[in-house]
Amino acid sequence: MPRKYKRKEGARRYKDYTDETLKLAVQECVELGKPCADVAEQYKIPIRTLRNKIKGLHSKKHGGHTVFNDRDEQTLVTNLLKCADYGMPLDTTGVKIFVQTYLQKANRTVSKFKNNIPGDDWISSFLGRHTVLSKRMCQNIKTARSEISPETIKHYFNNLSLFLGFPHRIS
Repeated sequence: MPRKYKRKEGARRYKDYTDETLKLAVQECVELGKPCADVAEQYKIPIRTLRNKIKGLHSKKHGGHTVFNDRDEQTLVTNLLKCADYGMPLDTTGVKIFVQTYLQKANRTVSKFKNNIPGDDWISSFLGRHTVLSKRMCQNIKTARSEISPETIKHYFNNLSLFLGFPHRIS
């Protein structure tokens, strides 16, 4: 499991306000011209935070940042879902190798990953960020579902040959 930070009793508090509250406070300072000190006290936001937000400083999210940007992560999710649609869902080891291959193709090296292979914590965090993906245990299927007719097999291979670009059809 990924490590979850638990604040120690009596430790400094961070961000006891919402993003919406911060936006409202910035609007009051900038558009209405109210003094930052008064607005900060009203919304219980540190004055330094309010002034930094107005100046556009410290715009990144606090805490650790993800290895991939949002577009790259969405690409990984899309391709992992395609693998599952094609009948080849990946387990956590498969996802790790998939990510390693993705990084190799992009000629990228991530220092956080050993041999460019993500760890268990990264996998858990990735699955937590993308709830369309999930871990499942394998299940046995009933005999009735596992029976396949010869026509079904022919249909599968005909579709596969079309997909791969072979003109041959099995009759």
